[in-house]
Amino acid sequence: MKTNLFFSESIIATLLIVLLLSFLNPFDLLMTPPFLSMLSIILIAIFGLFVAVVWKEQVRDEREGLHRMLAGRLAFLVGNPALLLLFWGVRFFLAVIVTYTTVVNPSAYLAVIGSSAP
Repeated sequence: MKTNLFFSESIIATLLIVLLLSFLNPFDLLMTPPFLSMLSIILIAIFGLFVAVVWKEQVRDEREGLHRMLAGRLAFLVGNPALLLLFWGVRFFLAVIVTYTTVVNPSAYLAVIGSSAP
């Protein structure tokens, strides 16, 4: 049990160090854009929350095991449609932004509105 605990904690520590080094980018090898840096910060935070809350949790009796199983199923059934809606919403938002910036040129649109105003 001790070796298994040491092994799993060393894997967690190694993954966290790799994530932090990829965020810090000490030698500027990755040349990440700001969005990717923000995404890596969010990934590190989510990983830290997962390790803090879920990793160390242990089931003590059958009821806790049943509750954990039902909570996992419910989270899966609610999380998948939520992620799909989020994904579709982001795609729709980006499509609207791209369409607006390519079809309707804001400066030309303002020039037309300004020239036709009385």
